[in-house]
Amino acid sequence: MRIATFNIWNNQTLWVERLAAICELVKDIDPDVLALQEVRSSIDVEKGINVAQHIANQAGYPFCIFKEYPDSPDEGLAFLSKIPISTEDVIWQKNTKESNYCAIRITFKNGDYEFGITNVHLNWKSTMIRKEQIRAVHNWIFGENNTKPYEILCGDFNDEPNSSIHHYLTDHHWMDVAQSKENRKP
Repeated sequence: MRIATFNIWNNQTLWVERLAAICELVKDIDPDVLALQEVRSSIDVEKGINVAQHIANQAGYPFCIFKEYPDSPDEGLAFLSKIPISTEDVIWQKNTKESNYCAIRITFKNGDYEFGITNVHLNWKSTMIRKEQIRAVHNWIFGENNTKPYEILCGDFNDEPNSSIHHYLTDHHWMDVAQSKENRKP
């Protein structure tokens, strides 16, 4: 199973060209599940289609979940999947502070295995807010008693590998797959 994550940058700069390139890149990489951040709520107001659904249509993804932020409805978080999605949830439907509106989660089954995947977009301006957000996300995932045998956390952490966010996650038994792969001998 292949999983990818992209921040598609909700910015007008070369938007039409970038959107076409994003669709092509997604087709080329061809992940089974794709987590997206900074997804525009609308690509075409008349058709009522969001950017995630457009990418899903162009790249051949039958399952698309998009949730706009309640405090910033012009964008949100999304998942595209080739695997049927069992459940979907967003952190802002829980009892959490507005500054923690940063995560969407899906669950699905692939073969005999159950997965939970959480897609985050942490604050880019403040380390203190990012710390609060990652604690809230971690507690949300494991406090719901609906965790799956395989939990995956992905997205835009807006931080670097040796950051306090990274240390918090590894101290709480999250494994950094990119770092693990980098440390493997060829």
